[in-house]
Amino acid sequence: MLPRYQDSGRAIGYAHVEFADEASLNKALKMTGKEMGGRYLVIQPSKGKSKTAVYWKKTPEGCRTIFVKGLPYDISEEEVGNLFAHCGAINSIRFVNNSVTRQFKGFCYVEFANSLSLKKAIEMNGKEFRGRNLIVVIA
Repeated sequence: MLPRYQDSGRAIGYAHVEFADEASLNKALKMTGKEMGGRYLVIQPSKGKSKTAVYWKKTPEGCRTIFVKGLPYDISEEEVGNLFAHCGAINSIRFVNNSVTRQFKGFCYVEFANSLSLKKAIEMNGKEFRGRNLIVVIA
């Protein structure tokens, strides 16, 4: 299955392929530079899953809001609340939607009642949720 743009359904232009053996991988790597469907192929081995970078070593004073990316498109605000409920009291959850289609774009902002809750929430960075890796950073 090819990754597709949420709004148009068009293929994004890349794919992840898992080969049965190394010989198949090497054969595919030799196709780099060839044309396919009017586009030139760039084929390279995966670098594997890496730990998501930590964007802040120190929390800015008074900050209580996180930015959460990598959420499933069909998630509800209630589910996001449940996901971060163990961190502490949540003041608000703000989903970001496409301005034309009104579809959820896969990221949101969560404001906590205090900055201690924010520190707990940041620990969710890189965790898997419903098959997707979350990116949780200070907003």
